[in-house]
Amino acid sequence: MAISVVLMAISDILVAILLILAAKNTTRASKLDALVITFMQLLLT
Repeated sequence: MAISVVLMAISDILVAILLILAAKNTTRASKLDALVITFMQLLLT
């Protein structure tokens, strides 16, 4: 239970970082965004 909560917190932090990166550099953020999406899909399955 605690591990899943930590993972959700980390994913939220990653999303926040991606939003900041998206504001600065769109191309880099899109690549990272794809990585995060696949990572989240792995977590959900």
